[in-house]
Amino acid sequence: FGRWKDSGGRMAIVVAQEVLARRYEARLFSLASLFHFACYVALIIIPFVISYTSQSLWIMEKTGREQPEVHFHHEVLVVAQGAHPSQRFAFSSSAGVNALFGDALRAVSVRLSEADENDDGRPEFLHLEVSIPLRPGEDIVGLTVLAALDYSLQDNVRFGTNATAIVQYAGGVAGSGLQFWGDLELHAARALPPFTSSAVGPPTLAGALAATTADAL
Repeated sequence: FGRWKDSGGRMAIVVAQEVLARRYEARLFSLASLFHFACYVALIIIPFVISYTSQSLWIMEKTGREQPEVHFHHEVLVVAQGAHPSQRFAFSSSAGVNALFGDALRAVSVRLSEADENDDGRPEFLHLEVSIPLRPGEDIVGLTVLAALDYSLQDNVRFGTNATAIVQYAGGVAGSGLQFWGDLELHAARALPPFTSSAVGPPTLAGALAATTADAL
Protein backbone atom coordinates (compact mmCIF):
# COMPACT_ATOMS: atom_id res chain seq x y z
CA PHE A 1 0.00 0.00 0.00
CA GLY A 2 1.02 3.59 -0.49
CA ARG A 3 0.45 6.68 1.55
CA TRP A 4 -2.72 8.67 1.97
CA LYS A 5 -3.02 11.89 0.05
CA ASP A 6 -5.59 14.63 -0.33
CA SER A 7 -6.29 14.80 -4.10
CA GLY A 8 -8.97 17.27 -5.13
CA GLY A 9 -10.63 17.26 -1.78
CA ARG A 10 -11.01 13.53 -1.78
CA MET A 11 -9.01 11.01 0.12
CA ALA A 12 -6.99 8.73 -2.16
CA ILE A 13 -4.35 6.08 -1.83
CA VAL A 14 -1.23 5.74 -4.02
CA VAL A 15 -1.27 2.25 -5.49
CA ALA A 16 1.60 2.64 -7.99
CA GLN A 17 4.40 5.07 -8.77
CA GLU A 18 6.98 5.34 -11.58
CA VAL A 19 9.77 7.78 -12.45
CA LEU A 20 9.53 9.53 -15.78
CA ALA A 21 12.75 9.65 -17.80
CA ARG A 22 13.62 11.83 -20.80
CA ARG A 23 16.00 10.44 -23.40
CA TYR A 24 17.93 12.53 -25.91
CA GLU A 25 19.13 10.98 -29.15
CA ALA A 26 21.52 12.25 -31.75
CA ARG A 27 22.88 11.06 -35.01
CA LEU A 28 26.09 9.03 -34.94
CA PHE A 29 28.12 11.67 -36.75
CA SER A 30 27.18 14.82 -34.88
CA LEU A 31 28.71 17.22 -32.35
CA ALA A 32 26.63 15.73 -29.54
CA SER A 33 27.89 12.21 -30.31
CA LEU A 34 31.46 13.48 -30.55
CA PHE A 35 31.18 15.22 -27.17
CA HIS A 36 29.68 12.06 -25.64
CA PHE A 37 32.59 9.97 -26.96
CA ALA A 38 35.17 12.54 -25.79
CA CYS A 39 33.80 12.38 -22.25
CA TYR A 40 34.29 8.60 -22.14
CA VAL A 41 37.84 8.94 -23.47
CA ALA A 42 38.64 11.64 -20.91
CA LEU A 43 37.44 9.39 -18.08
CA ILE A 44 40.03 6.82 -19.16
CA ILE A 45 42.99 9.05 -20.10
CA ILE A 46 42.90 11.68 -17.33
CA PRO A 47 43.57 9.20 -14.45
CA PHE A 48 46.55 7.77 -16.35
CA VAL A 49 47.94 11.26 -17.01
CA ILE A 50 47.61 12.20 -13.33
CA SER A 51 49.33 9.01 -12.18
CA TYR A 52 52.16 9.45 -14.72
CA THR A 53 52.90 13.10 -13.92
CA SER A 54 52.78 12.61 -10.15
CA GLN A 55 55.40 9.80 -10.42
CA SER A 56 54.51 8.65 -6.91
CA LEU A 57 50.82 7.78 -7.06
CA TRP A 58 51.40 4.07 -7.58
CA ILE A 59 55.17 3.60 -7.67
CA MET A 60 56.60 3.19 -4.18
CA GLU A 61 60.25 2.83 -5.17
CA LYS A 62 62.27 2.92 -8.36
CA THR A 63 65.88 3.09 -9.46
CA GLY A 64 67.45 5.30 -12.07
CA ARG A 65 70.70 6.73 -13.37
CA GLU A 66 71.50 10.42 -13.46
CA GLN A 67 74.62 12.46 -14.05
CA PRO A 68 75.14 14.68 -10.99
CA GLU A 69 76.25 18.26 -11.10
CA VAL A 70 79.62 18.46 -9.37
CA HIS A 71 81.74 21.56 -8.83
CA PHE A 72 84.84 22.36 -6.82
CA HIS A 73 84.17 24.00 -3.46
CA HIS A 74 87.56 25.78 -3.52
CA GLU A 75 88.76 24.10 -0.33
CA VAL A 76 91.95 22.03 -0.58
CA LEU A 77 94.24 20.32 1.89
CA VAL A 78 97.68 19.01 0.82
CA VAL A 79 100.03 17.00 3.05
CA ALA A 80 103.29 15.60 1.58
CA GLN A 81 105.79 13.26 3.21
CA GLY A 82 109.46 13.89 2.52
CA ALA A 83 112.18 11.32 2.07
CA HIS A 84 113.18 11.72 5.73
CA PRO A 85 110.58 10.96 8.44
CA SER A 86 110.97 14.47 9.85
CA GLN A 87 110.18 16.13 6.54
CA ARG A 88 106.52 17.14 6.13
CA PHE A 89 105.09 19.71 3.76
CA ALA A 90 101.52 20.91 4.13
CA PHE A 91 99.17 23.52 2.73
CA SER A 92 95.50 24.35 3.12
CA SER A 93 93.13 26.88 1.61
CA SER A 94 92.10 27.83 5.16
CA ALA A 95 94.24 30.29 7.08
CA GLY A 96 93.13 28.72 10.36
CA VAL A 97 94.41 25.29 9.36
CA ASN A 98 97.66 26.73 7.98
CA ALA A 99 98.38 28.16 11.42
CA LEU A 100 98.57 24.57 12.74
CA PHE A 101 101.27 23.52 10.31
CA GLY A 102 104.06 25.66 11.72
CA ASP A 103 107.39 25.03 9.96
CA ALA A 104 105.74 22.39 7.75
CA LEU A 105 103.73 25.04 5.90
CA ARG A 106 104.80 25.27 2.27
CA ALA A 107 103.39 27.52 -0.45
CA VAL A 108 101.65 25.15 -2.87
CA SER A 109 100.26 25.95 -6.30
CA VAL A 110 96.72 24.59 -6.77
CA ARG A 111 94.85 24.78 -10.08
CA LEU A 112 91.22 23.73 -10.44
CA SER A 113 89.36 23.36 -13.74
CA GLU A 114 86.14 21.77 -14.98
CA ALA A 115 85.48 20.22 -18.41
CA ASP A 116 81.96 20.16 -19.87
CA GLU A 117 82.42 18.27 -23.13
CA ASN A 118 78.76 18.11 -24.24
CA ASP A 119 77.80 21.64 -23.09
CA ASP A 120 74.90 20.47 -20.91
CA GLY A 121 75.91 22.58 -17.92
CA ARG A 122 77.22 19.58 -15.97
CA PRO A 123 80.97 18.97 -15.97
CA GLU A 124 82.10 15.50 -17.00
CA PHE A 125 85.65 15.92 -15.70
CA LEU A 126 87.25 17.82 -12.83
CA HIS A 127 90.95 18.56 -13.06
CA LEU A 128 93.04 19.26 -9.95
CA GLU A 129 96.71 20.12 -10.37
CA VAL A 130 98.95 20.51 -7.32
CA SER A 131 102.56 21.71 -7.54
CA ILE A 132 104.81 21.67 -4.48
CA PRO A 133 108.07 23.66 -4.75
CA LEU A 134 111.04 21.79 -3.30
CA ARG A 135 114.42 22.98 -2.17
CA PRO A 136 117.64 21.21 -3.19
CA GLY A 137 117.91 17.87 -1.47
CA GLU A 138 114.16 17.57 -0.78
CA ASP A 139 112.05 14.72 -2.18
CA ILE A 140 108.47 13.56 -1.77
CA VAL A 141 107.63 9.89 -1.21
CA GLY A 142 104.07 10.23 0.11
CA LEU A 143 101.15 12.53 -0.72
CA THR A 144 97.62 13.14 0.58
CA VAL A 145 95.29 15.59 -1.16
CA LEU A 146 91.73 16.39 -0.10
CA ALA A 147 89.48 18.58 -2.25
CA ALA A 148 85.95 19.66 -1.29
CA LEU A 149 83.20 19.25 -3.89
CA ASP A 150 79.58 20.36 -4.25
CA TYR A 151 77.37 17.42 -5.33
CA SER A 152 73.74 17.84 -6.43
CA LEU A 153 70.98 15.91 -8.24
CA GLN A 154 68.21 17.70 -10.14
CA ASP A 155 66.26 15.27 -12.36
CA ASN A 156 64.71 12.46 -10.32
CA VAL A 157 65.27 13.98 -6.89
CA ARG A 158 66.25 17.34 -5.45
CA PHE A 159 69.35 16.51 -3.46
CA GLY A 160 72.51 18.39 -2.55
CA THR A 161 75.48 17.51 -0.39
CA ASN A 162 79.17 18.15 0.15
CA ALA A 163 81.69 15.56 -0.98
CA THR A 164 85.43 15.16 -0.54
CA ALA A 165 87.82 13.79 -3.14
CA ILE A 166 90.75 12.02 -1.48
CA VAL A 167 94.04 11.10 -3.15
CA GLN A 168 96.62 9.13 -1.16
CA TYR A 169 99.97 7.75 -2.23
CA ALA A 170 102.91 6.30 -0.36
CA GLY A 171 106.06 4.85 -1.92
CA GLY A 172 109.66 4.25 -1.02
CA VAL A 173 111.08 6.01 -4.07
CA ALA A 174 110.60 9.67 -4.95
CA GLY A 175 109.23 10.56 -8.36
CA SER A 176 108.97 13.64 -10.52
CA GLY A 177 105.19 13.60 -10.61
CA LEU A 178 102.02 11.69 -9.76
CA GLN A 179 98.79 11.28 -11.73
CA PHE A 180 95.48 9.92 -10.49
CA TRP A 181 92.14 9.18 -12.17
CA GLY A 182 88.95 8.31 -10.36
CA ASP A 183 85.14 8.23 -10.51
CA LEU A 184 82.77 9.95 -8.11
CA GLU A 185 79.80 7.79 -7.08
CA LEU A 186 76.93 8.29 -4.64
CA HIS A 187 76.07 5.42 -2.30
CA ALA A 188 72.87 5.89 -0.26
CA ALA A 189 71.73 3.63 2.59
CA ARG A 190 68.07 4.11 1.60
CA ALA A 191 66.10 5.43 -1.34
CA LEU A 192 65.81 9.20 -1.63
CA PRO A 193 62.27 10.68 -1.66
CA PRO A 194 61.28 12.01 -5.13
CA PHE A 195 61.05 15.75 -5.71
CA THR A 196 62.00 16.51 -2.12
CA SER A 197 64.61 19.16 -1.53
CA SER A 198 67.31 18.17 0.92
CA ALA A 199 70.76 19.43 1.70
CA VAL A 200 73.15 17.18 3.58
CA GLY A 201 76.81 17.71 4.16
CA PRO A 202 79.61 17.58 6.69
CA PRO A 203 81.23 20.71 8.09
CA THR A 204 83.67 22.57 5.91
CA LEU A 205 86.82 20.76 4.90
CA ALA A 206 88.95 23.01 7.05
CA GLY A 207 86.88 22.55 10.20
CA ALA A 208 86.43 18.81 9.79
CA LEU A 209 90.15 18.08 9.28
CA ALA A 210 91.80 20.62 11.55
CA ALA A 211 92.18 18.27 14.52
CA THR A 212 93.26 15.32 12.36
CA THR A 213 95.88 17.37 10.57
CA ALA A 214 97.28 18.72 13.85
CA ASP A 215 97.72 15.17 15.18
CA ALA A 216 99.35 13.98 11.95
CA LEU A 217 101.90 16.74 11.92
